[in-house]
Amino acid sequence: MGLTGMAVCTTCSPEAYCFTDCHSLVLQKLKENLDINKGNFSASAVVSELDWSADNGDNKVWDSSNSIDCVVATDVVYDAGLTEAFVKVLVKTLRTYKTSLAYVASTIRNIETYKHFCTCLEAAGITR
Repeated sequence: MGLTGMAVCTTCSPEAYCFTDCHSLVLQKLKENLDINKGNFSASAVVSELDWSADNGDNKVWDSSNSIDCVVATDVVYDAGLTEAFVKVLVKTLRTYKTSLAYVASTIRNIETYKHFCTCLEAAGITR
């Protein structure tokens, strides 16, 4: 877990990188993988819980001392019930950090879920 983030940290040399998820087992595995691989890059990398459906108003991801230049999201369009919550978090991030850019990589598991995702992006004013 965290393969894309590890690749970004290794090849793009960001100053900092935050790996997120909402499941405790995934977060633990991310921490383990980060510990194993952190010698391969210079980024200051952290693992943080981020639950799209929770009220994230005080989440440290949006701490005023942070600067988010880019969102890299992979395998996040899989449940139509979570799509609106994910787009809401994406919009909050893009609006909070005006220079932010987002890349969402997704396998189309279910065409209806993907269409719903595209509809949510359009409704939020996000272009693809």
